[in-house]
Amino acid sequence: MRRVWLRHVTSNRRIPVEVPTVFGRSDHYYEYTDEDIRPGRLRKDVAEGLSALNYVKLCSDDQASRTHGLLDPSEPALCDLNSTNGTFLNEREVPSRDGEAGPLVTVSDGDRVTIGRQTFAVELRDMGQAEIVEEVNKERYGLVAAGAHQSEVAELAEAFLREDKHVNVRRVGSVEELYAGLARLCEVVPENGMAVIILLAECRGYQLRVAGSERAFPELVAQLNSVPGRKVLALAADGDPTACEHYFESEAYEDMVLLTGPQSAMLAGSELITPTLQSRLLLEKGLGEVANPLDGLDALLAETTNILQVAWIDTFRGPLKVTFGSKQRPDDAGLSHSLRLGSSTFRF
Repeated sequence: MRRVWLRHVTSNRRIPVEVPTVFGRSDHYYEYTDEDIRPGRLRKDVAEGLSALNYVKLCSDDQASRTHGLLDPSEPALCDLNSTNGTFLNEREVPSRDGEAGPLVTVSDGDRVTIGRQTFAVELRDMGQAEIVEEVNKERYGLVAAGAHQSEVAELAEAFLREDKHVNVRRVGSVEELYAGLARLCEVVPENGMAVIILLAECRGYQLRVAGSERAFPELVAQLNSVPGRKVLALAADGDPTACEHYFESEAYEDMVLLTGPQSAMLAGSELITPTLQSRLLLEKGLGEVANPLDGLDALLAETTNILQVAWIDTFRGPLKVTFGSKQRPDDAGLSHSLRLGSSTFRF
């Protein structure tokens, strides 16, 4: 399997290109709906697949058009999106068409792509399935937080992350250990990686009771906002998590997603219920209601990518709630994500 990366020559940042990736000055130019402002700018097959579209935002480059060029990793090939100043491959301008996407031009390892004033080096590598999975797993980190009376369930949840989703996970038994663990995630999670946190907690308004201590949910969100990469918080809740969900939606950054469900949904008697969403919901089209937050984790985390899988979210029924953060990072931030687009929005 061929994998594609772009390395930003100035910053030396390496971007994995796993889905069609648009370069431009503003990711708000497109509405990503049937009433798109200028739908002809993207190839028809790409426009229909916007649930898996990347965006590299050249926010500080006045020579870049709002939607400038596109790299399709399946070829891999580059095209111009009717930009004002042109898209260049190895210092030669690629063909452009008035009002629509230009023809695809094949790219090779070592090629240089120039958009506005920014130059990216193309890196191609042939990798086997096992090698890809190993590389993805190295970028997954997680925490499971629970009180002493929940240790058996926490142990099973930890085993699920480690054995089923290959997350480098540790279990914590106090709020102090939880926040120390979150601080460590700030240091070890790469920008293209994944952080997964499972909390067994009691919800009362904006307050969470975790491992015997109360903390304000906004404090937890603020700490998670500082962790690099994509973040998934699975909250197995006693009580009503509605206030936390509303706060998360408005104050969490767009690289974060919250899964909430009743803590009882994780147990059958004294045993953890094995996540079954992918087979039960996706393959058999729903043979029951989805409540277990671990089901959501099972569906979000794929084997060969740290791009979150979100296509299933609008198709299930049940008490499981999926909430996306909507807050945008400042333009000078290194990274933000567009989870509903299935991938990442990179800013330079």
